[in-house]
Amino acid sequence: EKIFGNAVTTPIVRAHKGFENAFSAGSLRMRADFADALIHKVGLEQAMDKDTANALGTFVSSVTGRGELGKLGAIGGELGTIFFSPRFFKAQIDTLLQPYQLAAHSGVYKNIPKSVRREIGKRYIMHLGGNAALLGILQSMGLTSLDPRSDAFGYLVVGERKYDLTGGHRGM
Repeated sequence: EKIFGNAVTTPIVRAHKGFENAFSAGSLRMRADFADALIHKVGLEQAMDKDTANALGTFVSSVTGRGELGKLGAIGGELGTIFFSPRFFKAQIDTLLQPYQLAAHSGVYKNIPKSVRREIGKRYIMHLGGNAALLGILQSMGLTSLDPRSDAFGYLVVGERKYDLTGGHRGM
C-alpha cells in the first residue's frame, strides 16, 4: 500500500498527469473555438434560442468525437471500462445519421433557423467532398484502393503501413 502511495508523487507520474491535463484542455479549447466560429458564421452571437443552441451543441459534439450518450451519460465512466471510448463511437454514428435528420428537419434539427441548417449542411458536404477528393488523388497516385473488397480500401498505403485518413469512419 505504501508503494502505491509513493508512485503518485514520482516525477514520471506527475509529468504524465500534466500532459493528460494539457491534452484535455487543448481539446476543450478546440471544441470551444470550433463552436464560436460556427456561431459567428451563422450570425447568432447576440441571441440564440434553446433549440438552436442544442442543435449546434449536438453537431459540434459529434464532429469533434464527443457524442451525447443520452440517458447512459450518467454511467459514461463505467461504460468506458467495458467499451473503448463509447462517446467517440456514438459521435461516429451521429456523424453518419445527422445529415439525414438535417435533410428531414427531424430530431434536434427540427426547429432551427434555415441559416444554421444550411451552414451545418455545408460542413457535412465539405467533409465528404474533402475525403472523396483526397481518396481520388491518392488513387491516382497508386497509394490507395477504391475497391471495397480490398484491405487497402480507404487507407493511405505507404510501404507496409496503412493510415486511416477518415478519422475512424472508414469502417462505417
